[in-house]
Amino acid sequence: MVSIVGWAVGRVVCSVSSSCSKSTKPPGTRHEGFGERRYVALAYKRRSRLVVQFTHSMKPGTATICNPRPAVERPRVGVGMTEPVMIGDIADALGLGDHELVSLVGGGGKTTVLFALGAQLRGTVVLTTTTKMGRERTGGLEPLLAPSDETLLGELADRRVALAWRAVSDHKALGVEPHVCDRWFEMADHVVVEADGSRRMPFKAPLEYEPVVPAQTTVLVACVGAAALGAVISDQCQRPERVAALAGCSAEDQLTPQRLAAVLLSDRGSRKDCPPSARFAVVINQVLPSHHRYVADLAELVACQAQLACIAPFSPKDSPESAAAG
Repeated sequence: MVSIVGWAVGRVVCSVSSSCSKSTKPPGTRHEGFGERRYVALAYKRRSRLVVQFTHSMKPGTATICNPRPAVERPRVGVGMTEPVMIGDIADALGLGDHELVSLVGGGGKTTVLFALGAQLRGTVVLTTTTKMGRERTGGLEPLLAPSDETLLGELADRRVALAWRAVSDHKALGVEPHVCDRWFEMADHVVVEADGSRRMPFKAPLEYEPVVPAQTTVLVACVGAAALGAVISDQCQRPERVAALAGCSAEDQLTPQRLAAVLLSDRGSRKDCPPSARFAVVINQVLPSHHRYVADLAELVACQAQLACIAPFSPKDSPESAAAG
């Protein structure tokens, strides 16, 4: 059984015995592989849960002592907002729950949305990438490089939001492996992952090895920069030939709502590698009044297969990264 001798966010002293069976184990408690020993461990609160991270070098493990987690009502697929929202409201517009692993793929605005969600999601949040991102894009946070679980938990306890990378090289931050994101999802309320690159182009179609989506992803968000809406595909898309092939047109044609919807909903396009249990959403960044008809048409085309949210234009000083740095 697991007995909590004393705890706080930080260190906790526990007495653990592996002798209790499933039938005698306290409700809401799980543990495995522990011998009878008193441990000094790490503890942190996640909603109503007390999560204990054992760090004994011989027999590491975890135990969770919790109250039943209430069910979270997720938005229905196809529910979306064609009216642009402020960047500070994007978490609500996406209907994110109390425990989400959000993977951001596609084109323009992924990093901005990443920091916006870090500021808006309730509870502890890990921000990271499985590919690469600009090392200067920190949102005012001090990046952790290949942090240990203990270091990451300490950062979450102190600051609530942690930015974690594997390493830095030149001007790029190098991402972690997808399974690391899955492990961090057991330690934090939320993990937000930049899981794709687009070389700052508003839209893209992935190559065979893209995107890099963690298996535990609960929401896959395809980002589209509004500059691509109605533009010539070769002018505003990364890998325009792949976009055109999925859309059934030429790279010199315009990206109409019908063509954009075809790429967004394709299993070889924006939905590529979406886990079967994950919800799929589309975010269009910097939507102007002149885009509203286009967005309304797109919303009809993706209804019942994707949630659509639009972000209104904002100035650099209103960016989530600037707000966090200030």
